[in-house]
Amino acid sequence: MGCTLDLSKGLQPMSKSVKQGLSFRINSQNMDGGVNGHPLKVVYLNDKYTPHKAVENIETFKNQYKTNFIIAPLGTPTLRSYLDKVKANKTIVFFPPTGSPLFRDPTLSSIIHFRPSYEKEGEVLMKHALQTSPRLKYLVFYQNDDFGQGGLKGIKKAFNQNKQNRTLHDIAYDRNQINFSKPIPEIKNYNPAVILFAST
Repeated sequence: MGCTLDLSKGLQPMSKSVKQGLSFRINSQNMDGGVNGHPLKVVYLNDKYTPHKAVENIETFKNQYKTNFIIAPLGTPTLRSYLDKVKANKTIVFFPPTGSPLFRDPTLSSIIHFRPSYEKEGEVLMKHALQTSPRLKYLVFYQNDDFGQGGLKGIKKAFNQNKQNRTLHDIAYDRNQINFSKPIPEIKNYNPAVILFAST
């Protein structure tokens, strides 16, 4: 099986956890005889959380390692980059740790999910914030791609159902952005009582 994930950029800590968890489970399965006597092996390739690198990795898995089974690929924009291969059933994806609604289309029979959608997670987060920290001013800091926008959608849905006299402001940042000096004055100017994150 192949696993494309970020081993050197912003998602590196999360990727390390995914790798450790997968390695533990695969080694345990292999100690019990693998699958029908065949040991399992996962090949990890670095995509640097960059879509075109993820596509290259998928091709490497296919051509060099002779597999179209992808397990726990990390990153919504990276999985999106080879979604055409998934739609065509040329690539099968097991347990992606993404919650993007983009991958919840019931016709995508070649994806087996690991988690709820980002929209659902955002909705639960906002409901929790409203119940435990009932304030007047909320802010969402989100990643401006499928990952963050999915969470933002769920947050807005839950907020609009119970906004009363409260306000909600959102500020975006770009994937792999490391300088956040630009949004800081906007955040300070809005002066939120609660900040929610749909971010990595």
